[in-house]
Amino acid sequence: MDIEPARGGGSPPPDAFFTWQQFSQTVPVLPVGGIVSRGCTTTLAPEVVAAYDAPFPEERFKAGARQFPLLVPRSPTIRHRRPTVPHGKC
Repeated sequence: MDIEPARGGGSPPPDAFFTWQQFSQTVPVLPVGGIVSRGCTTTLAPEVVAAYDAPFPEERFKAGARQFPLLVPRSPTIRHRRPTVPHGKC
């Protein structure tokens, strides 16, 4: 999935992405480790999932994590307000 269609003329994210985007804003307890785990192609060990959860001991620490899904352009016509760093130049 091209999650930044504004960069290369890709296609909009699939409907499942928008479902996850809404979930990230409305779920009372954001399961950060679980989200990372479900995005992997292999099964993560429980201690690895716990490591992803560790920086977020309480919901109040997840405000930034909840914002990441909202940063993805919703269509190829949406442009960033600030220029992005060219791919591979980070």
